[in-house]
Amino acid sequence: MLSPRVVVAICLCCTLQASLTNISRGIQEVHNLMTQSSSSPRDFTEVDRRKLSDIEHQLQSELQDARHLAAEDVKQLPPIASHLAMINALRAGVGNMTQMVETVCEAAVVHCDALDGNSLFKLTFAAGSLSPCPSHLVETFAWAYSRLSGQNGKALSDMVLVMAKCNVRNRPLLGRYARSIVEQDHSLTSYDVTNVVDALAKLRFADIELFLQLSQRAIGIMDTFSARDVARVAGAFATVDIFSFELLHQVSHRAIQVMDDMAAWDIAKLARAFATFNIADHDLFQHLLDRAAAIADTFKPHDIAEMKWALDTLHISVTGCGLFLDLLSGRGAPRGDVFDKRP
Repeated sequence: MLSPRVVVAICLCCTLQASLTNISRGIQEVHNLMTQSSSSPRDFTEVDRRKLSDIEHQLQSELQDARHLAAEDVKQLPPIASHLAMINALRAGVGNMTQMVETVCEAAVVHCDALDGNSLFKLTFAAGSLSPCPSHLVETFAWAYSRLSGQNGKALSDMVLVMAKCNVRNRPLLGRYARSIVEQDHSLTSYDVTNVVDALAKLRFADIELFLQLSQRAIGIMDTFSARDVARVAGAFATVDIFSFELLHQVSHRAIQVMDDMAAWDIAKLARAFATFNIADHDLFQHLLDRAAAIADTFKPHDIAEMKWALDTLHISVTGCGLFLDLLSGRGAPRGDVFDKRP
């Protein structure tokens, strides 16, 4: 295994020639070595940190004049950003990789129209890895990506997830992605539908027409939904307060089929969603309470609060209700407005 000091030495060697290609290769090599090394990045000495800082400064200097990069150098920007983002997740405080990722992404913005879909996808995720997230960069890359043709449902839904993470609330842009996903062929999966409705709900993008179209796509593949999928879809529609009886009917049916896979979070989210729409589906709640009683020790305070709120709102009284509440007595649920606000 290689020590952090050896990693730094290799990185320095890779950056002796100030070209983006060599730096990109050097960064990839450092990433590979860091993932293989038994030494933690936290073990870097102060001298090592200063060396890494010098490397970062050199790369940033290379990128300052990025508006004039040659075509071949432009192609190196997405891989550099992607590699830096991965190192950023591993480094645990070594160097200033966050600033480097942002510098690379800022340089790439100028060349958006010249980049292909794969490059824009990498840049979007690299920008999305930063904290705080530069929403303007994510939005710019997402717009450029949306203008390309031939993108699949998974890629589109993943892009929407990054926009949700970075709080990009551009309604025309979000609508463009939602419509593209709705128009996907039969390759659309439960993963794609679940992610996009969940992300749009988090952004409070309550477009009734698009959500109802997405509900139809969800209904068409409901038999492939997992326990987590049905809970997330129901929760998303409840969050934006868009009602689809047909969807909730299918969600209830599928939830009962996959009940043995339900976790506490799934049960609470489903109960909350049905209570939000004032639907007292006694058959569903009987199954939910039976499952809840079986895994009562896994419920967190917020899950308990949501279950109690749902049961109280719907005046549910089915076999197992008292048993479930008895099992949770003494564990307690948070008091206050958690009972009064929608998730």
